[in-house]
Formats: sequence, structure tokens, C-alpha cells
Amino acid sequence: MNILSYFPYPRFRPHQKRVLLELEQWWDSFLYFALEAPTGFGKSAEAIALARWIRREEDEYTHIVVNDIYLQEQYTNDFKDIVLVKGRGNFKCPYDPLGDVTCA
Repeated sequence: MNILSYFPYPRFRPHQKRVLLELEQWWDSFLYFALEAPTGFGKSAEAIALARWIRREEDEYTHIVVNDIYLQEQYTNDFKDIVLVKGRGNFKCPYDPLGDVTCA
């Protein structure tokens, strides 16, 4: 399916369609993507559409990295298929041979 079919809302804001189509077009050409856009652009909706497309069409998992707890809460409130991962204590240290130490 086309990436636009994974968009979470019935209507697009200006430029959202173009950005999603460019991400889809260039997907195999880059290892990472970063979207920088002004407040009100709808970056969260873009990220969710891309993450859902990748999960279903590419059979891969994605991570959406945000810089504050309020944006984490926005994602989990707005999109019910999000799994929140936070806190250093929730991750095992990869350098601990016994697997008992967390990243905290």
C-alpha cells in the first residue's frame, strides 16, 4: 500500500503529502531520516505514518525519538498503537556478562 494510506488523519496539512511521498521514494537510498519542520507542520503525524508503513510494508520496527516527556505523552495519547519505552533502568547493560546490570 501507498505510504499515504497510513496517515492517521483524514486530511493533510500543507506539504505533508509531498514529504511522505519523498520519504517513500528515497527509502532504500538512506540509512536514517530526520525531519525538521516548524511547529504546526504535523511532524508527529508524519512520523506515525512512516512508522506504520515501515512496520507493515517493510516488516521492520521503528523508533520515534523525542526530547521531552510532554511529546511522549502526546504520542501515547494520540496514537494507541505506540509502545512507550523510557528510563535507563528498563534496559540491560550490553557490557554486563551476567545480564544483571541495567543502564541506570
